[in-house]
Amino acid sequence: MRRNLALVVLVLVAACGRSAAIARTDAPPVSPEAAFWAWFAASSDRLFDFDKDRSAVFADVSAHLKPVDVGLIFEFGPVREGRREFVISADGIQKAFPAVRRLAAAAPPLARWTITAFRPRHGAYVIEMQGRTLDPKDVKFVSRPEAGMVGLVVFLPGLTAESHDLLARMAFILLDSVLGEYDTETKVGSIAWKDAREAPADAQPLSALAAVVDQLPAR
Repeated sequence: MRRNLALVVLVLVAACGRSAAIARTDAPPVSPEAAFWAWFAASSDRLFDFDKDRSAVFADVSAHLKPVDVGLIFEFGPVREGRREFVISADGIQKAFPAVRRLAAAAPPLARWTITAFRPRHGAYVIEMQGRTLDPKDVKFVSRPEAGMVGLVVFLPGLTAESHDLLARMAFILLDSVLGEYDTETKVGSIAWKDAREAPADAQPLSALAAVVDQLPAR
């Protein structure tokens, strides 16, 4: 009798184990976005004080963003009134824009964080790169309508065949800072770079570009 009872118990335990395994298998998979925010929330204090271990924190955030989309990058903003901004960016690559939107939309309420999709406008600032300096006050542009967007000719001081690629990279950073990532990629069409000495009399200062772009319909 005891032997039979023991067999019954073993059968029940085995059956329960199979049921639990089936239940675990049938559980809905966690999306990459949900997994990222679960990690972010659990790591909130460390991320908020990222300056204490900047390199390791940046590496961890990048690693956890990759399952969402390999094209995503991020920025931490300064602390204002007890909150820090976390910016999700596609680094100007339009094919990664949907991933930015999905991740931002999936963000849960986070007590000390403001989640921002796409690099926002910050206003122009002096860019220094590889020994070159580009002051936004020295940059001008002319614009033209272009299939619902704005085509630009941007005039850069010291532009030569040798400095073209570097100054163009620096100028793109300026455009992002003036217009924000989303408007730069969705409202600006073709861009031509020319030396500042070729600027016509009606060329406008870079500070006027946002007003030109803001006249376009929202996209």
